[in-house]
Amino acid sequence: MPDDKSSISPFHQWLGTNYVLSGQDLAHLDSYLTNQLSTLTALDAEIDSLTQKRKELNESIDAHKRLRSPIRRLPKELLLEIFVLCLPARHQPVLAEWKAPLLLTRVCKSWRTLVMSAPVLWSSLHVAIPRGSEPFVQFQLDRCARWATCAKSRPTTLSIWAEPSAKPSDFYPAVSDALRQLSLKARTLSLSMPIEVLSWICRPTQSSEWGVLERVTVNDSARRDFDDDPSQMVLDLPLWRAPSLREVYWRGVEANFLSLPLNLPGIEKISLWAESFEPSAAEARAILRGCPTLRSLQLSLSEMDTQPAQEFGGGPILESPLLISHITTLDIMDTYVKPSTKPTVFLHDLQLPALTTLKYSLSTFDEGDSDTEDDDEDEETRLAPMPLLEDHPFVLFIRAQRHEILIQRLMVTVDTLSHAGFMECLSLLPHLQVLEVDTGATSCTEKDPLKSIILDNEFLKALSPCQQEKPEGSTGADNAPSLNIICPKLHDLSVERCDFTLEGLENFVAARSELSVHSQGTGSPEYSSISRLDVILNEAAPDFVAQDERGGKCTLEEMFHFDGAALNLTFRQWVKRAYPEGYWSRSDYYSPMAGVTYDSDSD
Repeated sequence: MPDDKSSISPFHQWLGTNYVLSGQDLAHLDSYLTNQLSTLTALDAEIDSLTQKRKELNESIDAHKRLRSPIRRLPKELLLEIFVLCLPARHQPVLAEWKAPLLLTRVCKSWRTLVMSAPVLWSSLHVAIPRGSEPFVQFQLDRCARWATCAKSRPTTLSIWAEPSAKPSDFYPAVSDALRQLSLKARTLSLSMPIEVLSWICRPTQSSEWGVLERVTVNDSARRDFDDDPSQMVLDLPLWRAPSLREVYWRGVEANFLSLPLNLPGIEKISLWAESFEPSAAEARAILRGCPTLRSLQLSLSEMDTQPAQEFGGGPILESPLLISHITTLDIMDTYVKPSTKPTVFLHDLQLPALTTLKYSLSTFDEGDSDTEDDDEDEETRLAPMPLLEDHPFVLFIRAQRHEILIQRLMVTVDTLSHAGFMECLSLLPHLQVLEVDTGATSCTEKDPLKSIILDNEFLKALSPCQQEKPEGSTGADNAPSLNIICPKLHDLSVERCDFTLEGLENFVAARSELSVHSQGTGSPEYSSISRLDVILNEAAPDFVAQDERGGKCTLEEMFHFDGAALNLTFRQWVKRAYPEGYWSRSDYYSPMAGVTYDSDSD
């Protein structure tokens, strides 16, 4: 009970008892309770007032604390750099409020003002052509127009997608006008849609209107019948005559690429990855000869020996040797055709003194796959089995180079050539820095070394430094063993399915690292240690206790903990897991429909 006697209830002696109040006492009790309730109401009001004051004070303190936020003191230029890093890294921005740059406009007024005034944030866009009711379509087109307004006069990177089954009649006329205006501002333009829709958007223009276009990708996504050939539509597009066009990517288009009205002297990169059009070796050599500034060429060769219908750019097409001094990147899916047909061989006596990046694969005839239901018994394939080392086009190409080979990056498929041929080629590449071997979907176990590259510990030993004894009779310093190493500049190795062991990799990395350390400052040739390793091992992860706070999962990981190194080492049993860890939970999954919702009120 309270100590203050003034607060003692006049009924306190009866509290907690079974005493029965008289009528007069009950009247006094009601009066007493009325006074107490009035006091309680006053206290509640005072508490509410204090609570409100406390809330207002907290809000005021928080508001003043925000004045101390470091982000307020960031210069606008630095804040803008941060916003640029918020843009999607693996695809172009889309019309989605939950992704940058639109997301950044919804934080505060100052951010919105800064974002809307920065053309660099609006210079790239992916658009899925909207379909639905006319108000809905117009709303989406207006969003695209506002996006282009924010980009101002800055040339853009634009990607436009339409459903493979789409036809021009499926869209309102305003769609063509709006997308055409967006396309004419594009420096890089990707059009993935049926040719009919593409022509509907681009044809009513002049070549001079495409003044800023430098790179174009055309992908005919339609599924066509055999007699459905819209090739003339794509050949007539005015964008091929764009004065600044430098790069052309040709995807899934049936038309002959050699018939395009390109400004050949200005073309620097060509990528032909069209299942319906594969140039022959002769046509590919014609492309090399006809584009005097071509730096990069990617294509898949046909097994047919079709000769070009006309001179492609002038000059003798099949001259030998063919010296091309401007090519730095070559990506070829070659075919080995029966020598009895005397075909043109793309790599035959081809001299590429500036080549630094080479990706190569060879399609041959596999007798084990010849008995299939889909084969036509009356049609004999022109492909031949894997050639011998003396006849292999890739090996002959490397051997035939009459200049110092400057290739720094090599990518091959495991079934492209024999193991001996591959090792010989590596021994002729002193400047090789990056080696990638695509092993495909099959395991390397029990591979035939006469038909494929063998990725085992012996392969790693061949890439490790070794001492080579001098011939007998040598004296003095000449008798000291010399160092023999394949690819001394190699620092990046990437394979998937292989027969490497963890111990073999550790020895390989340690040997290359030791050689790199000892060769520094000695005046001897520079040797590189392995700074990037991307390998999947077909074994269980070892029991390992980290030696320090870096926390490696194995000795190899601890060896890789230094500046600039990158190790992607995966332990896995092929039969236990079909997909890499996290494959289905990637946050960067991208759909061509991203950012555009379809109206349910479809006409």
